[in-house]
Parts: sequence; C-alpha cells; structure tokens
Amino acid sequence: MGLGVIFPDRSFMEKTCCMFLLGVLYSPHQDERVLLRRRMIEMKIRSRETMEKIVDYVNRYYLRYHRSPSFGEIAEKFQMSKSVSYGYIKQMVRDGMVEYDGRTISTHRMKHDDMDVLGIPVLGSVACGIPEDSGDDPDEIMYLPEKLVGKGDQFYLLYANGDSMIGAGIDDGDLVLIHKQDTARMGDIVVAWVEGEGNTLKRFLVDGNKIVLHPENPALADIRVDECRVQGVLRLIIKRPDRYSYLDKLSDRFFS
Repeated sequence: MGLGVIFPDRSFMEKTCCMFLLGVLYSPHQDERVLLRRRMIEMKIRSRETMEKIVDYVNRYYLRYHRSPSFGEIAEKFQMSKSVSYGYIKQMVRDGMVEYDGRTISTHRMKHDDMDVLGIPVLGSVACGIPEDSGDDPDEIMYLPEKLVGKGDQFYLLYANGDSMIGAGIDDGDLVLIHKQDTARMGDIVVAWVEGEGNTLKRFLVDGNKIVLHPENPALADIRVDECRVQGVLRLIIKRPDRYSYLDKLSDRFFS
C-alpha cells in the first residue's frame, strides 16, 4: 500500500518560509515567545533609562552635598532594594557610565566638567522687620554650584524672618544668599547693621543726609538712620518650604 503525500497549498508554504526566515516558527507557544521577547526588550530599555536617571541623581546629589550618594540613598530614591542598587552600579561601571572605587561613585561630569561647588555657611536668621542680631557661627553648610553663584568665599546664607520684604519676593523662612561687602548702591537689598538694634534685611536708599532702610511692605514704615553698616548685598533667594526642590531647579540651570 503506497503512502499518500499531501502537499500544502502555496500560501501556507510562503507563510511558513517567511516565519522561518524571521526566526519565529509557528507553534502553539509562538505568542508566549513573542511576548517574552517583548518583555525582555522592555526590561532592557527600562534598565537603561534607570541607569541614566541614576547618573543624573548622582550629579545633582554631588552638587548639593559635595559627596556621592550611598547605595541605600540610591535605593530609597528609586524605590528598589539596596542589593539591586548595587547591581545597577556594577553594571554601570561595566558600561563605562560611572566609576566606583569602593567608597565613591564618580560620573564623567564630576571628573571632567566644571562642577566646582562652594560650601556656604548658614548664619542663622535676619529680620525682615525689626532689626535683630545674627550669629557668626554657621548652623549648617549648604553647597551651591560655583557656576551659578560665582567664585570666592565671600558669601553667606541667612533665613529671612518676617514679612517686610514680601514685595521683593522674600517670604518668612526663605533662605537669602548674601555677598559679603561693606558698600551698596542705591536700591540694593542689603543686610544692614543698625547700632543698638542689630541686623535687618531692607532695600538701601538715601534721602538727603539720611539712610533709609525701606521695607517692601506698604504696611510697614521706613527705618531712617544717620548711619548704618552694610554687611552684604542680596544675590539669590532660595524659596521655602521646599528649598531643596528649588536647588534642584538651580541644578537644572547648571545641567542645561
């Protein structure tokens, strides 16, 4: 008894050949394999995106704290385990995205670009109202990129206290960056020391032989004195309450 041979039609053969050439042989599990392959590609894309985000985070963290983040801090930021964050850094080292010497994570930007930062002392508060004393000993050190604030060590930070400068965009609790100098131009916002009173943050004006320390709040009166000592001039306002979010915006300017 002869064996009967059934030849498939031409369209079936063409379809099978095309599927073979594409490396996707027809089988009941074809859809599962395609789905698995798609998921693997998506995982690789997500992993690369995460690594790029980690590089950006390390750069910004360095600008803020003048050190690289720990694995625990990376894990907390990206909602992963500490071991997973370590695995990411190991892969990033292999890919040449970062360097790691066992203690510090370094990016290309940290090693080769202009990422010099200034450690600026926070010297307490300054009155945006009645003058008060501010201390000389720093409460903390905040790091700001030199590219944004300029070179030199003649800067300090103060917390604004009061509402007399709200018209100039300075609210209670904001941080103000002050350039240390003993002269001011008409219209500058200054930290001025008034004898017997202390320091205050006001706009510097002159009216005849009087110095006018003008509040940017119509509900408050000018402080008129014969003399005062200028302690510095306002350079930058760092808004409250999320001052670190504001520093991230400054970092955006740096990285743009």
